[in-house]
Amino acid sequence: MCRQGSCAVSICEVLALRLCQCTEEANQCLVCCMSHAHRCVPLHTIPGAAFTSPVARMPGQACNDYHGVCDDRRQCLRTGKRGARDRLSRFLTADVIRRAFSKYGLYIALSAAAFIILAFLLLTVYRRRKSSLSKSPAYNMAKVTLLWQEAQKHHEELTYKLELLRTQFKAFEEDESVFSYKVSTETEVTRTIARIRALFPRVPGALVQELVERLRSEEQVVDMLIERGHAMKKIL
Repeated sequence: MCRQGSCAVSICEVLALRLCQCTEEANQCLVCCMSHAHRCVPLHTIPGAAFTSPVARMPGQACNDYHGVCDDRRQCLRTGKRGARDRLSRFLTADVIRRAFSKYGLYIALSAAAFIILAFLLLTVYRRRKSSLSKSPAYNMAKVTLLWQEAQKHHEELTYKLELLRTQFKAFEEDESVFSYKVSTETEVTRTIARIRALFPRVPGALVQELVERLRSEEQVVDMLIERGHAMKKIL
């Protein structure tokens, strides 16, 4: 039956029956269900099925006990051999699996245990090899090279941020010498600290005040904070 645009369940399951394949040549490409009398019969012959005419199987579905396929004329075309999917569907049944576990359960359990032990050994060897590799000079040299490359990249990012900060300061201040302004009075010190705190909101005020009083240059304070890795507020 069609549910939400796809074939979900067989009409036989809706009638609490099991789908089967009729063996009669005239009915091989009809939808058949296993009746309560344990006979595979066409759907329209089952009482209470609400079908008065034969219901054909979809073209391409298996028929003749998986030895053929149905065409669009309700004819079962013999294929001469079964496909891999049909063979598996006939072979891997619940009864076959249950008998296999009852007969070969010990071998299956031993195989599973051997697989787990082998996986554990391979993982141990891999970890030891990785540990020994980390102690080799070539590995250490490669690690140092990567760290150096990361440091260069970080330095380039800090330089870019510093240049961006200078450009933004020039846009905010009409005075072109804002970065070289020397702090001389207490009022200017307060203003300088306020501007720097606005750019670095996570830096403690005591640290900003200390740097301003010691370096006496706003540009130097900003450079020092960026070099120490303090995050600058993003300005859109």
